[in-house]
Amino acid sequence: MDSDKKTPVKELLTLLNGEGYEQIDPDILYPANIFVDLIGEDIRRRLFVSPGLDGEDMALRPDMTIPVCLHHLANGDASREKRYAYHGKVFRQRGHDASGEFYQAGIEHIAPSSRFEADVETLSLALKAISGANIEALSIKIGDKALFLALLDALGIPAIWQQRLIGAFGDRKLINGILDRMSEPASDVNSGLMQALRGTKPEAAKAIVEDMLSIAGLQTVGGRSADEIATRFLSKAEQQSGRGVTDHSISGLRDYFTIGGDLDQVPVALSSFEKKFSISLGEAGTNFINRIEAIKQVDLPGQLWCSTGFGRRLDYYTGFVFDICDAKNPDTAQFVGGGRYDALLGLLGADVEVPAIGFSIWLDRLFDGEHMYGK
Repeated sequence: MDSDKKTPVKELLTLLNGEGYEQIDPDILYPANIFVDLIGEDIRRRLFVSPGLDGEDMALRPDMTIPVCLHHLANGDASREKRYAYHGKVFRQRGHDASGEFYQAGIEHIAPSSRFEADVETLSLALKAISGANIEALSIKIGDKALFLALLDALGIPAIWQQRLIGAFGDRKLINGILDRMSEPASDVNSGLMQALRGTKPEAAKAIVEDMLSIAGLQTVGGRSADEIATRFLSKAEQQSGRGVTDHSISGLRDYFTIGGDLDQVPVALSSFEKKFSISLGEAGTNFINRIEAIKQVDLPGQLWCSTGFGRRLDYYTGFVFDICDAKNPDTAQFVGGGRYDALLGLLGADVEVPAIGFSIWLDRLFDGEHMYGK
């Protein structure tokens, strides 16, 4: 390919550089557990993994956000404001005859000086970045994971169920399955051992189960440690019993996932929802409304749709999330996905909380042939 030939990707990177984003090229290979721990258990089956020389599983990067954050931490103070751009291969088993090796481009804005301004700026830049693609009409979906977390607390959802719901957030089918299980009547799983553990703190109950396994001489079963077995036992037992989940809370969750519409409709519906269930979503609710108001001040080229139940299946997201799709084919995969991940750098080793936001573009969904691979 002619190195001077202009391509959509070259133009994209020139745009991002012109907006103040420094292009970097992060490493490709990392310990696999980093991605499983921070993206979510679902990514495990999609990784390309190989044992390292020391026996630790190593994985080809399945996304770029974590590698960019690791680069940031390795090259200066974690809390410094930086704007990074990237273009490179990611590796993820996708199925349906889609290649597991594909290109992404995008940005990560670390430690932005403003909150809602950075959210709006990132969404606007994502739309500007794909403006050269031949897409007749765009659909922009926005949501907020922090609002969902506030809801779980406001409704008094037990911790074990919160973990399940948070892990499934963004997949309505999984969420519905969990809500159905929460609605099931208590079973006789409360008899026997669970009856003896009733009222015991989770840590103490887990220790009791571990001791019982140890007495039986069971340190590992099927590759799982006694600790893992105890955790799974207590989790399954509490799920089956529905202990601590009221009909009011389950009804609230079901109603919450029906809230959606344009930027004028959703705040009104959310206010009515809070009144109906006598709860307050507090600061998260206020931030959600303020962000919507900030977005409304910007003329964005696309159909904006907001849903309280919309999320992206990456555990490291903590707040504002968005996808950009083809408005004529809204059920197809997104062209762009992004959001805020204010806890990620801390989980990777920063000693202070560092806010951050970014987006990734699936280049193979926008361009084809040699255009996709321009550098």
